Amino acid sequence: MVKLPQVVWVEWVDASGGGGWTGDLREVQWDKDLRCWSAGFLLKSTRDRIVITTAISALNHAMDVLEIPRGAIKKIVNLGGVPVQAEKSA
Repeated sequence: MVKLPQVVWVEWVDASGGGGWTGDLREVQWDKDLRCWSAGFLLKSTRDRIVITTAISALNHAMDVLEIPRGAIKKIVNLGGVPVQAEKSA
């Protein structure tokens, strides 16, 4: 049987960009709302990043793995009520 990790909800800020010429810089939109929200099983938590996944199979496989740098994270909520602790980086 697979031991499931804790489930977390994460508020984080993404990056935005585009390719090619932008046109007149006075017309470029610089104030986009880049906030994102994700929830999933917490696979890893270190000082510089967390890794979550949306699903874990009985074969211990993960689907839709998302790695979020700590600098982009605004809030992490453990949906089970236990504080999220960072593991030591290798």
